[in-house]
Amino acid sequence: LDDRASSVRVGALGALRRLGADAAEYSHDVFRLLDDPVPKVRCAAIDCLASFGETGRMYAGVIGTMMCEEQPEVRCAALRALGRLGPQGAAFAPEIAERASQDRSLAARQAANDALDALSAEGLLSAGQGALQDNYGYAGAAEALAEARPRVH
Repeated sequence: LDDRASSVRVGALGALRRLGADAAEYSHDVFRLLDDPVPKVRCAAIDCLASFGETGRMYAGVIGTMMCEEQPEVRCAALRALGRLGPQGAAFAPEIAERASQDRSLAARQAANDALDALSAEGLLSAGQGALQDNYGYAGAAEALAEARPRVH
C-alpha cells in the first residue's frame, strides 16, 4: 500500500477488496489512501473500504464527503460505495439524490441513481427516495426505449 507506483497501490487495494471483511484489519491503512494524489488510487481505496462489511460502514461519513470531489471518477466511486454501505450509506440519501439530479457528470448521476436503487432494494429508503430523473432527462430513457420497441407476439 505504500509503494511509489500507483498501479501497485491499486493492485494491493484490489487484493484486499477481494478478501472483503477478512481484510478489515487493514482498514486504517486503506483509509490513508483516500488522500492519495492519484484519483484511481482514491477510487480503489473507496471501493476497498466498502467491501469491509461492518468495519467499512464506519467509514461511510468520510466516503460521503467524497461525493463532492473534483474528479468525476472519485465521485462515482463514492456514490457506488454508499449504495453498498447499508444504513450508514442510506443516511446520505438526500445528498445522493441531489447528485442524481444535479451532478455535472453523466457517469456520476448514473452512479447516484444506482446507489439509490441499491439502497432501495435493501429496503433502506422510503418510497420516493429511489432513482430520480436528472436534469438532462437521461434517467428513464431505457424504460422509454423499451416501451417504444415493437412487441413481437
